Amino acid sequence: MEPDIIINKQDLLDGFNNPEYTSVVVEVQIPNCPLPEHIINHKLNFEAKRAYYDSAYDDNLVMVSNPNIRIVNFRFYSFEQKQE
Repeated sequence: MEPDIIINKQDLLDGFNNPEYTSVVVEVQIPNCPLPEHIINHKLNFEAKRAYYDSAYDDNLVMVSNPNIRIVNFRFYSFEQKQE
């Protein structure tokens, strides 16, 4: 059995500051939905999304305005484009 991975807001915010990352997938658990919603954002959106997540979610990634909504996972990616 793998140990539980604990995620927090600071880890999410720090990822937006890493210049190597080109996209992020954020999984959000929403009431009445059996599976998390997947939100994909490109690096060009990082500044705005970082500000949004910082103000809209608490340190445990629970939405401030609706505690029934929470970020349950996120992953940053770094893709290199092929040059021809």
